[in-house]
Amino acid sequence: MNGTVRPSSEPKPSVVDYAGLGIASLLLGIGTAALVWLFNRAIDAIHGFTSDIVAPALGPSGGWPVVLILAIAGLAVAGVVRFLRPARLAAIAYIIDGVAEGDGRLDPHNAGVVIAGATVGIGLGAPLGTDTPSAMIGAHVGSWVAGRLGWPAIFVEALVVAGVGAGISATFLAQLAAIFFALEVVLGGVGGAVFVVPTLLAVAAAAVTTYRLTGTPATFSVPADAVRWDVSLALYLLAAMAAVLAAIAYVRLFPLLKGAWLRVPAPGWARMVAAGAIVGLVAIWLPDVLGTGPSVMKSLFGGATMPLATLVALAVAKTLLTPSTLGSGFVGGVIGPAMLIGSTAGAAVAAIVIPLFPGLGLSPAVFAMVGVTAMLAGSLHAPLFAAMMVFEMVGAYEMLVPLMLAAAIGYALARPFQPGSVYTFPLTGLGIRLRSGRFTVMETNT
Repeated sequence: MNGTVRPSSEPKPSVVDYAGLGIASLLLGIGTAALVWLFNRAIDAIHGFTSDIVAPALGPSGGWPVVLILAIAGLAVAGVVRFLRPARLAAIAYIIDGVAEGDGRLDPHNAGVVIAGATVGIGLGAPLGTDTPSAMIGAHVGSWVAGRLGWPAIFVEALVVAGVGAGISATFLAQLAAIFFALEVVLGGVGGAVFVVPTLLAVAAAAVTTYRLTGTPATFSVPADAVRWDVSLALYLLAAMAAVLAAIAYVRLFPLLKGAWLRVPAPGWARMVAAGAIVGLVAIWLPDVLGTGPSVMKSLFGGATMPLATLVALAVAKTLLTPSTLGSGFVGGVIGPAMLIGSTAGAAVAAIVIPLFPGLGLSPAVFAMVGVTAMLAGSLHAPLFAAMMVFEMVGAYEMLVPLMLAAAIGYALARPFQPGSVYTFPLTGLGIRLRSGRFTVMETNT
């Protein structure tokens, strides 16, 4: 990788070529959704076997069995990584780099490592999300298909971006958010019709396929008159400020804790066993730290309440455990944990603010929604994705303004204090600097 902008000597695609790209995008969406569904079913199967058969056989629920299971998770993921031996363990950072300077050509072997490792780790309870493996499924299928067809680099890149959108759509059932994720996070901008149209087609096809396989996603209502575009907005946006602090800590802890684990004088598998055991120890008192995280968020969005101490403990624990677990060598995603962190941080603010203003009719669910939006915008550097993700879950017009403000606050205030987004900081560490607008490489030190 030379860090320069690539001149193109390839012939201009014809109308027939563009038609083929559109058809391939639709098929990519269908195939990605089906594969993501299988991926999630595999996680559910491992989780069910562990919780229904293995855990009861080890003894009473809670206590040392969960520590042992999470330690085994570390050993199992280490075995997967060692057995499959990736040339380069890729994640979304390397998809971004592959589109920016690699002609969109990705190594499917590396995707297999991440998907297999995440299936085992998340199935056994690792505090990670499914977004990265799901996005990698779509991106690598798109890259492989376009490469097999001998298409020009711009078409390969377009199918990679479209595949990421399809993977996120199939994971979260949020179509507009998935489109913005693909364009904001992977491409770094809109990129023109050659990227937008395939992404729209792939996400639409993935949505239809996912609905057929899983049904219509749950939505959450906002209490009547809970959101007014007046001074009460300022109180809701206190949740965004809390989420900004969480987002800054979340992103900065990834390189910090990875470096800390690398300095531990032990083999890689032993570090992963230790990291899993730490998660298990915390889970004895906070079982909600296990798994991907959106279930807690959905509970809070639905109006559930928790003690303030529990909310703060969950937010802090997930902020620490997800970067620690990934830094030790586990593989998985970061969006689900970010949703838990943002929702619990927002709900914690609600637990403090609402009793101070009992006559305003403020809703704790709205505080949680604002917190998630700011957390996603601040940690992923994708404010449009963040606002659309929550808006699609709620679908209430009155939520647009607080969500847009929360996304702006999260993005603008967190970004100056981070080494990159939760996805791009590894590139910064490798000396790869990306030019915004549409990601291109400005320079590299390699």
